[in-house]
Amino acid sequence: MEIATQFDCLFPGRTMTIGGAPIRKQFALPIHVKDGAAIGSQSRCVSCEHSHILRGYRASEEVTFCYYASLMVVPFKVRECSNYSDKTRPSWEQMEELAIEIRATPTLKSAGFRTRPESEREVEKVEAATR
Repeated sequence: MEIATQFDCLFPGRTMTIGGAPIRKQFALPIHVKDGAAIGSQSRCVSCEHSHILRGYRASEEVTFCYYASLMVVPFKVRECSNYSDKTRPSWEQMEELAIEIRATPTLKSAGFRTRPESEREVEKVEAATR
C-alpha cells in the first residue's frame, strides 16, 4: 500500500495497476449490510399520542407502552406504525378555533364576461371620439 502512494506522488493522474486491476480495487473489501437500521434514529412512538414512554438516566433505561387498542409493551424502536397519530398535529376542532372567518363583501360589478349593452355603449363612445 505504501508503494502505491509513493508511485501516485511520482506520477499524478495515473492509476497504478498490479496484474491488470487497479490497486484500490485489489485491496478493497466487499461490504454487505442485511436489515440495517439507521444509528441514532428516533422511534415513531416519541411523537405518537398513543404512547407512554418511561426513561431512566441511561440510554438503555427506556420502556415504551402503546395504548392504541390495549396496553402493550413495545420492546424496540419503531420505524413505522399503521396506528401512528402525531400528537403535535392539531385536531379538527383546534383548527376551526384558530381559523379566521372570511366574509365576502358585495361588489357593484357583476362577475363574469361583459354584457351586450356595455359593449354597444363602448362602440358608440369610440364612434363619437372618431368623428
